[in-house]
Amino acid sequence: MKPNAFLGWLCLVASLLVFAGSLTYAARHCQPADKAAPQEFFLSEDAAARPAPQGNISEKSLVFLGALGFGLPLLMLGAYALSPKVPARCLAWGGTKAKAYWSAPENRPLGLAKIRQTLLYSAAFCALICANTTYWLVEATVFQPGATPPALWSVGLNTILSLLLLLLALHTLRLPRENK
Repeated sequence: MKPNAFLGWLCLVASLLVFAGSLTYAARHCQPADKAAPQEFFLSEDAAARPAPQGNISEKSLVFLGALGFGLPLLMLGAYALSPKVPARCLAWGGTKAKAYWSAPENRPLGLAKIRQTLLYSAAFCALICANTTYWLVEATVFQPGATPPALWSVGLNTILSLLLLLLALHTLRLPRENK
């Protein structure tokens, strides 16, 4: 059964929209470097008596997050575009039975389709992980300056997304039922 490419593209577009939304959310709280609290604020003697200024996200952090969140999926889309040029011997993954199956010329189109589907889902998961990281960066920096964010939940979500990606990859690389 050939993988459904439409679903992979739909997941990728949806996750990129989620990342763009989290980046926009972060940009709303971004302050230029010249508007940051002066260093003297923290060094004066009565600094402990005054409330700390609300945190902010630097422009550099925002640019880095944008480059990471859009760059990783673009890198995977580049691999997606180049995947038909992969030599047949490189499709031989798994054990000896799997290598024999995926190396056969009649199975190459299905193998490439599965690789391409996995690359689409990988790009989508990368965008979602970057969206989650961006969101928690805003929560930690702006709303809880100096405090630890609910990082356990964030790490847990990133771990779940990574495990889903691993399960998807393992499911993609398995042999079809009639060849087991």
